[in-house]
Amino acid sequence: FRAAILEAEIEVESRQVTTDLAEVEPAVIEAKQAVQGIKRQQLVEVRQFVDPPLKVKMAMESVCMMIGREAKDWKQIRSLIVQNDFIPSIMEFKTENLSKKTKDLMVSKYLNDKNYTYESINRAPLACGPLVKWAIAQLRYADMLQRIDPLRQRLAELEKNATKNKQEADEMDKIIMQLEPS
Repeated sequence: FRAAILEAEIEVESRQVTTDLAEVEPAVIEAKQAVQGIKRQQLVEVRQFVDPPLKVKMAMESVCMMIGREAKDWKQIRSLIVQNDFIPSIMEFKTENLSKKTKDLMVSKYLNDKNYTYESINRAPLACGPLVKWAIAQLRYADMLQRIDPLRQRLAELEKNATKNKQEADEMDKIIMQLEPS
């Protein structure tokens, strides 16, 4: 009986995790595709700014921060964005590896800023909008993963307990079958 209750709990929580992920994963995929469409020439256009507009600087700073490329000033950012591995490093980014410190800094410095939106920054050079779209999608996905992680751990625990309870029930059934004839 207890095993059935545990299995029902697992089913309910599993559906919730699946639903939550289904909301966020398409946004991440769409954002990655947008980044993939960035042409090298578009990055060169961004690099040509000697003193970029605030939105351009925010876009590029945030992406560099997300992918772990330290850039203290625009000069460093300019050198990073034209490197051959800049876009590939974004495409290969693993959300699970985003540190809590970086995530919190991204939220406080960028996501909480009303100017840091895809719509607002997409009017800047063409490369900036898709990059911001990607960063926002990754942060939302990281947030979802952070919320889901305790559920995943709980599911694993429930599954382990359910397996254990089923084994115990099977053992009891065997004992009962052995004792019935006597």
